[in-house]
Amino acid sequence: MQTGLGDFIDRTSACAASQPKEGGDQHVVHVVMGNQACDLDSIVSAITLSYFMSLQEEEQVGSSNTIWYPLVPIPAREVKLRTEVTYLFSALNLDIHKLSCLESFPFEKFQGLQQDSLKFTLVDHNSLSSQFSAFSSCVEEIVDHHEDFKANFPALKKKQIEVVGSTATLVAEKFLNHVKGHEAISKDVSLRQLLLGTILLDTVGLDPKFGKTFPKDQMVVKRLCELDPSVDINTFFEAIQKAKFDISSLNTYDLLIKDYKDWTAENGAIYGVASVLLSLEKWISLGEDLCQHFADFCLERNLSILFCMLAYQTDDNVFHRELIVYRPKSPPVSLDFVKLLAELQEGTGKESLQLNPISEEIAHKFASSDVWFFSQQNIKASRKALQPLVHKLLAKL
Repeated sequence: MQTGLGDFIDRTSACAASQPKEGGDQHVVHVVMGNQACDLDSIVSAITLSYFMSLQEEEQVGSSNTIWYPLVPIPAREVKLRTEVTYLFSALNLDIHKLSCLESFPFEKFQGLQQDSLKFTLVDHNSLSSQFSAFSSCVEEIVDHHEDFKANFPALKKKQIEVVGSTATLVAEKFLNHVKGHEAISKDVSLRQLLLGTILLDTVGLDPKFGKTFPKDQMVVKRLCELDPSVDINTFFEAIQKAKFDISSLNTYDLLIKDYKDWTAENGAIYGVASVLLSLEKWISLGEDLCQHFADFCLERNLSILFCMLAYQTDDNVFHRELIVYRPKSPPVSLDFVKLLAELQEGTGKESLQLNPISEEIAHKFASSDVWFFSQQNIKASRKALQPLVHKLLAKL
């Protein structure tokens, strides 16, 4: 019998540490995995959906042969860079050191399991990175809120992709609409507030001006607050938001890897998008050689292009976005950067980022001709908007 989310995290951590045996092991391993950026939404959704699915199984069969494996697919040392994650887990007395991270994942051993002994559920993404491509035949379920890449998963049984601000909204809804799930979320304040805090952060406190809030997010937050009427959602959101933007201890490499994803275009070019929570002016003031860091980062990840999406608030609480585009001197796949940049600047309608080149005064601080700087007037366009746009443009180059 399960006693709560904290107990579930403890047990799954122990299972991950022991790891199942190849071949004759009668247990089914079910990996529930967030995306490679491993932001709060991905981590929380993987853990809580895994917990919900375990409750479902317990209700249906009374016991479980499943080894639940909520996976955080980054090295454990990088979790600390997600300051909003460390803050919220600590505030709710959940042990972040019990998360199952990349170095504990037994790639070779799991590839040796029979296909019906290993299942994958993807949360907060709907296509596998190259690192996990060997497990494409094991993907049975997707729960996500991004554009559907329509990846080929032959064993796929369920796909839930909805326009909401946070995958945690979809997971919380499952708890709220299920008898055993509702009982669990009603009793467990950590579970309740972990999901609530994640939704609030992803939707920027349900503020409609950012374009990240949708009716289902509002409905789910309302229902969660009915279970927790003492919570001041504005204060709760502001505390998590403050933690997210506290990057005072991070260097340039940390800033790049903190919230990073990459994809492979149809022509084989790998492109990466890093979300960085400070202004270009502030980043320059750190005194580090940004272009050298960009070059090293691209080389390390075999990138043909790197985008840095900068997001920050000024002292008068006005939200701003900026964009850096960096081209390695010898990209693994050659691209027509002039055309790509022109297309990005000329976009129209919802896809338009509304980019304006940043003043030459800032640009002249960089000796490299392989980096471009823009202010972004469309503040609603996050990586969720940039990535599919870039993917389409690269397909045409």
